[in-house]
Amino acid sequence: MIRCVMMACVLMGLMGKTASTASAYTAVENDNVNSSAGPNVSIGIDGFVRLGKWVPIYVNYDSAPNEAPVKYEISVLDCDDAPIAYCGDLIPVSENKYQGLARIGRSYGNAELRLLDGSGQAIETVKLPFRGEDKAATITRSTRPLIATIEPNSEFKSAIESYSLVGKQEDSPIVVRLGDLPTNQLGYDSVETILLVTSDLEQMKQYSKQQIEALMAWVKNGGTLVVSASKNGQQLLADGGLLEPFCPGNFDGLAQCASSKMLERFMLERFNASVDQLIAKRGTVGGEPIPMASLSDATGKVLVAVNKKPLIINRAIGLGEVLFFGIDLDSDRMKQWSGRDSLVGLLVTLAETSVEDQVGQKAVKGTSVSTFGYEDLIGQLRAPLDRFTNVKFVAFTWIALLIGLYILCIGPGDFFFLKKLLKKMELTWITFPLLSLLFCGLALGISRMTRPSSIQINQLEIIDIDTIQGWTQGSVWANLYSPSGGSRNISIDRKHNLGFEIDSDVLSWHGLPGDGLGGMWSSPTPGLSKTGYRQTIELGDAQQPKVSIESLPLQVSSTKPMFGQWWSGNDISRTSRLTSDDKKNGGTGLSGTVTNPLPYQLKNCRLVFRDWAYVLDSTFDPGDTFDVRTEPDEKKLSALLTRRFTQSDEGNKSNNTAWNPTDTNIGRIASMMMFYEAAGGNNYTGLTHRYQPFMDMSRNLYLNRAVLVGEIEQIGAELLVDEKRVTDNYDQSRTIVRIILPVKIK
Repeated sequence: MIRCVMMACVLMGLMGKTASTASAYTAVENDNVNSSAGPNVSIGIDGFVRLGKWVPIYVNYDSAPNEAPVKYEISVLDCDDAPIAYCGDLIPVSENKYQGLARIGRSYGNAELRLLDGSGQAIETVKLPFRGEDKAATITRSTRPLIATIEPNSEFKSAIESYSLVGKQEDSPIVVRLGDLPTNQLGYDSVETILLVTSDLEQMKQYSKQQIEALMAWVKNGGTLVVSASKNGQQLLADGGLLEPFCPGNFDGLAQCASSKMLERFMLERFNASVDQLIAKRGTVGGEPIPMASLSDATGKVLVAVNKKPLIINRAIGLGEVLFFGIDLDSDRMKQWSGRDSLVGLLVTLAETSVEDQVGQKAVKGTSVSTFGYEDLIGQLRAPLDRFTNVKFVAFTWIALLIGLYILCIGPGDFFFLKKLLKKMELTWITFPLLSLLFCGLALGISRMTRPSSIQINQLEIIDIDTIQGWTQGSVWANLYSPSGGSRNISIDRKHNLGFEIDSDVLSWHGLPGDGLGGMWSSPTPGLSKTGYRQTIELGDAQQPKVSIESLPLQVSSTKPMFGQWWSGNDISRTSRLTSDDKKNGGTGLSGTVTNPLPYQLKNCRLVFRDWAYVLDSTFDPGDTFDVRTEPDEKKLSALLTRRFTQSDEGNKSNNTAWNPTDTNIGRIASMMMFYEAAGGNNYTGLTHRYQPFMDMSRNLYLNRAVLVGEIEQIGAELLVDEKRVTDNYDQSRTIVRIILPVKIK
């Protein structure tokens, strides 16, 4: 009984200590909370927040404040229910309006925003609940994407919402309207597709170069931008125009679209959408031509052309794409057309259409694997990253046997030994402590034998190198195992081992999508209060972020998943020469040579283009060149990804190897992440890929570019622990590169 009381006291003491530490970043320093003279604060995009995604924070004053805030600090919960404070500079976006950034890991709890002056003193404190009638934002699932519109009013938002292909399922997209554009690419993290309507020139002039650069960075990172532009093309699309970087060609002025037949045929053939004529016969009512943007030297895939002038062009930029429509969607003629809402919905849907739909594969809903604790492909990646070779688990049977043996020793064993053999019961004051020390030492010895003595790291890095635009991005998934408790500062070392000069980087916690065990959408679980930590968001002159983790609390024998990205330019020369002609080479179309532009040997190489893969059996040394038509093995990309085989006993019937949701082969999981839709997507894996879909380059393979994929036997980006390299602490590491190469279409 005395022992139980002592243990309870120890636990209460630990709880008190933890709770006091957790309040470090949540203490209210100002009683002026939500006062009438205070600012209006909103979180997210149009009031929506996706769990685990960066979201903008807007601070808006009705009139000029007596003391304008310079910095901010907002405290929320991360994916593990630990308090985290995001700190940074408030960026002015308009008069008396400021913007910050944060990530939210739970749908419950409250946020506390502190507005600070230049010296870090609190000017105002605002509490923001996430539930109830006065909630600050609507929290949505990690796997539920947002489709945003940039427009003078909400007519296109309504058109997309009413379009039949945007369903009402639990994970279907949410349509929102973007008012103030984020000033940094992280502010777009929740959005997958944006519709930009440019007919209101005054509205477009309000956007700064900084906001457009942030939009471009988001596109390069995997976003899809749908642009409608015509009458303001000279101001926006010509040389020096605000939107020139998005223009898929040279703007030559306005042309006259005298026929809409090709547009209507495209809508009918591609989406089975039968609509009325936009432009009627000449000489009749509605037969007048419509102004359209005239582009020359189009870069990308022309989907619809009128009189050899591209009307709809799909262009790849980095990992993302721009879908350009050369007529103003909100012109008077378009407003009068009965098919306009269908066209708007189809343009957005075209950007969202998966590869299997494009190539005509049958869509069949996959089998749910939520019983494994995850429904998204990122959840399966967590399993191999959580396995450390030096961490061995002791079977519960052995633990139960040791507990039983301990009870027998201190109970009947001790009694009979002293009563029958020594016949001195008072010696229990000696034998009991000795037995306790013996078993404590045994437990400590087993713990040290099955656990490493230092921090361990498992890591997957995928590096995307765009040789067309001279841009490089690295994505890092890392799990950190700590054998002991304490707080650590974690960051990405800007001295990349492969020689890239990192300009900006972001490292933060990595949540598990879904409502399974540990998922961000799961219900709150009562337990001990957790220690808080913080992240400081540093923005350079070009709004290039530097985000690291400060004072991360690590428990004994615990792991912490993290996700980071870094960006860099590159001057890799285009030594590869690839062309495509669908009428030659048996219909595969690709020919030419590829040279390894990196100073590192690549293994497990494959060149992928459209639905074909060219696999090299040997390693690919620096400077070596291979001919696509003669050296590699040509295979169907889907067959390679699904490991298709032939059963000779069934008339040479071809079958795919079923996807195993418990597979821990990190290379196989990474391949599925990189070309998810090409493998069949949810139809094949039974898993979604909606939490981090920017990794899937399946669509880019159809936009006049090929991708060379290979592995490098070296750690790329390294994590710094307390500003020190821990190279020897890496347990498992895999580095994959994807080199984007241009393909000339004949």
